[in-house]
Amino acid sequence: MYNLLYVDDEDSLLDLTKLYMERSGEFSVDTATSAKEAIGMLVKRPYAAIISDYQMPEMNGIEFLKKIRTSGNTIPFILFTGRGREEIVIQALNEGADFYLQKGGEPQSQFTELAHQIRQAVQQRKAETSIRDLERREADIINFLPDATFAIDTKGVVIAWNRAIEEMTGVSAAAILGKGDYEYSIPFYGQRQPILINQIYESDEIIAKKYTHIIHKKDVLIADTTLPHPNGKPVTLMGKASPLYNRQGEIIGAIESIRDITEQKKVEGALQESEKRFRELADLLPQVVYEADTDGNLTYANHTAFERFGYIENDFKQGLNIWQMLAPDDLKRVSADFRTMIEGKGGTEHTGEYMALRKDGSMFPVTIYSSPIVVNGRITGLRGIIVDITERKRAEEALRESEERYRRLIAQSFDAVVIHQDGSVVFANDAAARLVKAKSPAEMIRHATLDFVDPAFFGIVSGRIKAMVETPAAAVPLIEERFRCLDGTAVDVEVIATAAVYEGKPAVQVVARDISGRKRTEEALWAANRQLNILNSITRHDIRNQLIALRSAIDLIDRDPLDPKTRKLIDIAEKAAQTINGQIEFTKEYEQLGLKEPRWQNVSEVFRHALLQFLIGDISIDMPADEYEIFADPLLEKVFYNLIDNAFRHGGNVTRISLSCQEEDGGLTIFMQDNGQGIPDEDKRLIFEKNFGRNTGLGLFLSREILLITGISIIESGMLGQGARFELMIPNGTWRLVKTGHKR
Repeated sequence: MYNLLYVDDEDSLLDLTKLYMERSGEFSVDTATSAKEAIGMLVKRPYAAIISDYQMPEMNGIEFLKKIRTSGNTIPFILFTGRGREEIVIQALNEGADFYLQKGGEPQSQFTELAHQIRQAVQQRKAETSIRDLERREADIINFLPDATFAIDTKGVVIAWNRAIEEMTGVSAAAILGKGDYEYSIPFYGQRQPILINQIYESDEIIAKKYTHIIHKKDVLIADTTLPHPNGKPVTLMGKASPLYNRQGEIIGAIESIRDITEQKKVEGALQESEKRFRELADLLPQVVYEADTDGNLTYANHTAFERFGYIENDFKQGLNIWQMLAPDDLKRVSADFRTMIEGKGGTEHTGEYMALRKDGSMFPVTIYSSPIVVNGRITGLRGIIVDITERKRAEEALRESEERYRRLIAQSFDAVVIHQDGSVVFANDAAARLVKAKSPAEMIRHATLDFVDPAFFGIVSGRIKAMVETPAAAVPLIEERFRCLDGTAVDVEVIATAAVYEGKPAVQVVARDISGRKRTEEALWAANRQLNILNSITRHDIRNQLIALRSAIDLIDRDPLDPKTRKLIDIAEKAAQTINGQIEFTKEYEQLGLKEPRWQNVSEVFRHALLQFLIGDISIDMPADEYEIFADPLLEKVFYNLIDNAFRHGGNVTRISLSCQEEDGGLTIFMQDNGQGIPDEDKRLIFEKNFGRNTGLGLFLSREILLITGISIIESGMLGQGARFELMIPNGTWRLVKTGHKR
């Protein structure tokens, strides 16, 4: 059914026309008494056609038609009017009316003609719309083709030119559509001449004069050509041309698609060059390189393959299969692995260890690395590398033997050996089990590492483990700690830990020795020393009292006039009393050696404290920044005091004292130097001996003893006349930089 809109200012005619047109059931008619009303109705509802009177108030039928057409509406329009003037008919048709019908005459015939005109106009408009839609679809299809595409008619006139060819040539469709005389060849060749689209029916011999890689099947022609690009760059193009047919099968023109294959050609050339380099490189490799088809037949093998397996080129030409090169015992496993790869179930690569078989029947172990050969999405074979692992197997066997010897050695060791990984014990020897009172090493396995550490040492042990995990190569010093046994008791141990590898994973190896007995001995010795010191203190007190009495008696005697002989004896007695007093003071200091634990001390800070005990005056002092700490006895300050005192007592006119530090391969050296008169070469060793010198001779002797407690040595290396120079050699492990806290 067609929905019609009839516009007329005569109400009776509107009703009559509606009645006649709807009588057959083919049409449904809406009516309007003015063009203005009809325009409003067109917005609300679609119609198949409009029937309009000419003579109407406000807007006549032709003005109504012009209004509709200027809005872009192409709806069929039939002017149905009593006016029959020729100029009105011509104007209506010029403005886009489809038909003109004059009112009057016999009604049945008139409305039959009107119905006929409506059908004809609607069908014609549908056909035109269909053609336009088809043309639009064809144009859209051509425009969206990725390849540059154009078409010509039988006269050589360009009838299609898509966006891709616009981009390729820089020529717009608007500039070339409708042009002939080989206009389309100019963007490619710079002149008018026949191109591939014009040679569809030429022989291959003629086509080959300008084109290569020709494929000519029936009326489809494909070929390549290299020519200057419009932008001046040489390009290689592949063209595909064929005739254009209408629905009746008649040739109405030709079409050609052009593809820029410059990069593809470069890739193909690079691929060929790469293949060549691959072959050359493969022949230089010390490993076997092979390729095989899906049946295992070798299609390529490098020179190393022939050398390793004992075959020659002629064997390869006659045909070799990979099954010939593998030990019979491995064939079943190899076949399964091979089939998995060929069927695409083994991923992109496969690695396996097998026994290879030489031509002479001898065998050797290999690792085969394989991956599928894929061509156009289909697996066509395998390629890979075969590595002779004979030496690796020997090394592994040697390693196993070494590990076995190591295990036996550890098992027989008197020291406890424990290996832990990720916080758990994974190995322990019998000595370790005895140390922590376990029934056997197995009872220790899988226990947390800290289960065997006394809680007081958790922080130290955890920090050491973290440091070894983060820096495996870092040195870890021997330390003393305390283990916790499975029965809850504790045992003092001396421990050294090192980063290790256990069963292929990072681990920490701990070697521990029970020092409980030594600790008890040290404690007993400390108690004995303490008792001796108490005894020394009491004895020193008694001697000092007697010495006071002696010096008082000498003083009283010295007040009376004495003969020279008695005076001389009195002087000898006074000097002896002074010496005894100095020796008593030395024993007081010497008994403090070793009573307190050594500790880390800042070199510059201790030196400054020692200086505070002297009146420096105008003497200049040089010392380093607070950079270094050394591990020494708490009496280190006494050492610096004695060295400074030595400079003042024996250096003469000393005006400068300096302290400096220097890092060396063997450790850290501390230099203390003055600008006094220096020490003669023959006295350099003697100054550290007891009783050397003009006074008690005990200051430098005591200094050397204090330093030796922590392994520090001291020498004098100055030059006579240029000042004394004392060198304190600090061994590695007992000094560190204050800024980093890093031990050396």
